[in-house]
Amino acid sequence: MQFFLLSAFSFLFSTVTHAATRTWDGEAMNNRWDDPVNWSGDVVPVPGDDVLLDNTVVAASYEVVLPEGDLAISVNRLEILPDAGCTIRLLLPAGNISPIAFRATAEGDAVILHRGSVFINESGATVSSTPVAVTGIGYFRINNGARYVHRTARSATDNLVSRLSAEPGTETGVFEFDVTVSSYIISLSGRTFGSLELNSSANASLVSYRGSGGNIFHVRGWLRLHPAVSFTLSLSSETIIGGMLQLDGSSVFNLQSTDNHNLVRIRGDILSAGTITESGTGNPVLVMDGAITQSVSVGSAALNQVTFRFDNPEGFVLQLPLQITYGAELLRGVVRSSAAGEFQFGPEATCIRDAGVVEGPVRKFRPAGFVFPVGSGTIYAPLSLDVLSGINATDELAVAYHRSNPQSVIGNTIGPGDGPVDHISNVEFWSMDGSNGLIGRITCTLTPMSFSRTLAGTFITQHMETMWSRKATSVTAGPFAGMGYESGELGTVNIIPLRGFISPGSALGFAENPLPLGLLSFTAVRTGVNEAVLEWTTSEAGEKGTRFFIGLRSPGQDTLFRPLVVVEAKDGIDRYRTGGLQLVPGLNQFRISVVEPDGRMSASRLTNIQGEGSDNLQLLSLYPNPVSGMARLKLWSARKGKTILNVLDVLGRNIQSAGIHLEPGVNEHTLRLQGLPEGYYVLELISDDGVPARLAFIRR
Repeated sequence: MQFFLLSAFSFLFSTVTHAATRTWDGEAMNNRWDDPVNWSGDVVPVPGDDVLLDNTVVAASYEVVLPEGDLAISVNRLEILPDAGCTIRLLLPAGNISPIAFRATAEGDAVILHRGSVFINESGATVSSTPVAVTGIGYFRINNGARYVHRTARSATDNLVSRLSAEPGTETGVFEFDVTVSSYIISLSGRTFGSLELNSSANASLVSYRGSGGNIFHVRGWLRLHPAVSFTLSLSSETIIGGMLQLDGSSVFNLQSTDNHNLVRIRGDILSAGTITESGTGNPVLVMDGAITQSVSVGSAALNQVTFRFDNPEGFVLQLPLQITYGAELLRGVVRSSAAGEFQFGPEATCIRDAGVVEGPVRKFRPAGFVFPVGSGTIYAPLSLDVLSGINATDELAVAYHRSNPQSVIGNTIGPGDGPVDHISNVEFWSMDGSNGLIGRITCTLTPMSFSRTLAGTFITQHMETMWSRKATSVTAGPFAGMGYESGELGTVNIIPLRGFISPGSALGFAENPLPLGLLSFTAVRTGVNEAVLEWTTSEAGEKGTRFFIGLRSPGQDTLFRPLVVVEAKDGIDRYRTGGLQLVPGLNQFRISVVEPDGRMSASRLTNIQGEGSDNLQLLSLYPNPVSGMARLKLWSARKGKTILNVLDVLGRNIQSAGIHLEPGVNEHTLRLQGLPEGYYVLELISDDGVPARLAFIRR
């Protein structure tokens, strides 16, 4: 009996010892994994041990180096858990030639890299293998703010890439390939990464990465190609990039090298100083289909047969000129272009439009027969050029649609032309900027929002230099617009210079064909804790009998607008203001309905203002976002006071805090965020009633 008890005790003791947790204490004052003095209990981890590298003992950043030679390390679980602001690196040196240099055998998360962790694999193994891996029942978890660097020519597939954790909180955990050879195949088919970066630093020259297969390749965070990197897809399936696509200078993203017609979906921003291209017979499509407004900065034209598809109801902002050389598809969303970020189409480029629109300039090289897909918001007002004009590759024409009053923006002087003019539109015009001497015939579209009551009595007017002049116009009727308005197309009968401005005009009196009264601006301004005034400007002086109906939609009312007040227009007045409007807690939305004497009706856009209540502190915006250093925070406060601004990581841990002073209304503060590691963060303010206001951002 005594022998049995002794045996049982020995078994229990050996089991506990086998499952020990070894923590780094660094007492040997070197960085060697195989020095027992560096570990708690002065014992080197053995197979079955859990290993913890943290800052419990060493309260600073440090590095641990695995053994060299043909030596293999096996543990049950590895966890690297630095304190905030610290970095802990684990290095498998090039001097280790074991094909199974490091294994973690636990079920579930066998390797866990927390924020601030870096695991570098520089294996010098000469045989084909995956030197760093887990097992078929384990996962390699790279949390947000952590990084695994594959700096070796050996494989990363078996039980490494194939066993990456895809749990929430790993979206910006980086898997970086920085291989030591000039060509490398990555297992992409059916793989899911957090964030993926491809580098060439270790090879010190161009590295070509490639992958193929028939299953979805998914990057949940960002994809970055560092300089001197080529990345070629031969996939027959979709590629999904949930975050930013970043191409550094001299990098190349080859979307397809075979005959596959694949989709590459980008759901974050695009920041490219490299090249986007394809080299096969397939026609890949780069799809921008994010859930928030996407920023597009492409520094050079895409090459070969790459189609850009815009499919995001929240829209797009072009930060740099985007030149389409093959094709663009405008499915959904407003593409906002500008002089600095112009939407350009090459000589052979085409454009297919479904429900998208370009708000701002569109430039076409060899513009003959091109339909410029311009408009504003939900208004699609294309302008097209006849097929006989602008036929040379050096010919170019830029067109933009402007939803504002040309009489006030450009002028209202009317000169001689192809007939009399009573008035021009007060709600819309187009601008044209053709290359030297470019002439042609153009056609523009009148929509219901052009407010033409008599299309047959409407024509094109053109403004050049100092005055508007009527142009001989052909009229093609479109569908009835409702409320007594007509829609259709107006085309110039004769060739005109493709420069200056054009706008609908009418020889009929205002009452017969008004091109009517419109609201140019509509804003709500807070004047008290829960009080506001509304201010609006009309496109021209009002007519007696016109009434402005002001409605309020309060939180929880869905689509119902509650009438508040009616304001009568005054002859000769185009600016109005009404005050004393009481706000309710939460988001207050105001709208003006305009009813003119002849019964014509139009409605304004919504203008919003926050009512004090449970939401009396609101984070409005952070610019820029993603953040690389300093950023400007804009917030709204119901009252004067002080509060604490917290920076939280994706685990909800408080990383930084700072006190800020608040004034009633909109406040702006400069934040210095350059000390934060890369990753996702949340700004948090707690109002005095205990309700948090939060705003997410990315530290890049």
